[in-house]
Amino acid sequence: LTTPARIDGRIEIDSVDISAAIAAVAGMPASPPGEAGPWPNAPFHPSFFPDLSGSIDISSARAALTPSLVASNLNGRLRFAKSEIVLEGIEGGISGGRFNGTLILRKEGEGISARTAITLTGADAALVVVGGQRPPIAGRIGLQLELDGTGPSPRALIGSLGGTGSVSLEGAQIAGLDPKAFAAATKMADQGLAVDLAKVRDIVAPALASGSLAVAHAETAITVAAGQARLSTIVARGEGADITVNGGFDLTQGTVDARILLSGPKASSVTPGHPEIAIALKGPYSAPIVSHDVSALVSWLALRSVDQQSKKLREIEAERRKPERTGAPSAAPALPPPIEILPAPGRKSQSRSDNTPTQTGRPHAAVESPRPADIAR
Repeated sequence: LTTPARIDGRIEIDSVDISAAIAAVAGMPASPPGEAGPWPNAPFHPSFFPDLSGSIDISSARAALTPSLVASNLNGRLRFAKSEIVLEGIEGGISGGRFNGTLILRKEGEGISARTAITLTGADAALVVVGGQRPPIAGRIGLQLELDGTGPSPRALIGSLGGTGSVSLEGAQIAGLDPKAFAAATKMADQGLAVDLAKVRDIVAPALASGSLAVAHAETAITVAAGQARLSTIVARGEGADITVNGGFDLTQGTVDARILLSGPKASSVTPGHPEIAIALKGPYSAPIVSHDVSALVSWLALRSVDQQSKKLREIEAERRKPERTGAPSAAPALPPPIEILPAPGRKSQSRSDNTPTQTGRPHAAVESPRPADIAR
């Protein structure tokens, strides 16, 4: 029991709430009633950093990292130093994948500095990315993230976070992006209905929500600055449509502001461009407000209609220029009879004998040469 007191040992726990334990060690204040946002703005309690040295090895069969994210068979070491608490070598199974990380909390004047490094591989995205009654993403997710920040209160600390990382998806199914929405809009236009923003949106919105977009692989970088996490633009090929995503998260408020562009297949070589639908997500991370912008799709449908009309007119013109068909082959034109050339006077025909039949079947009569004129002297 020296000063500082030294503690060493090992603790095996059936179940532990990691997030609550970290909050207690850091001196997390309670949020006053009516305060907006997930992080309190009151200062940290200064007395929660114990004057200890040493380390404790910890293992737990079940460890809650967040209210919705639970790790199994978690192992790690809790190390104490002067004004510093380090949770290092954390590893365990999580949502069918693996998790490991480190967290360092250090007393800094009236506030706390935090540094963390997290790696997640092969986890079930439906359990990691939680939102509403229907999981927004299914498949396998990977995450790498390194962050650090300093602040006198939890909100100030989160608002100061900066760092980098990456996120990847494998075999993903993204809800609310069914590519069949393009076919539904095209069918409406082909039926001769008026194509305007309101009608197309009424067709597209439920069609998108009825299914999901299959994406084999997607990966992007994450940049965190001043408590704002931004995703580098994601461009990924899906089954039936391609997807482009950009936006980010406000870590201090727990909100999302992102834009998704869904690009359908090109209809023909004549109509330029691709049909596109823009989807905006804005609001609380767990239940953002979804809005659809179909202005680009309406313009594309109008171009497609013009191209189809032009094609029909070309086909009609080409058909009109074809020769008329009677349904039976035409008779061969009659050839004129051969011209009969008579021999010159005093000469016999060299082309045929006197008995050569004529066109009438009768032999030619012998042609006598006229007698020479008797010229009186």
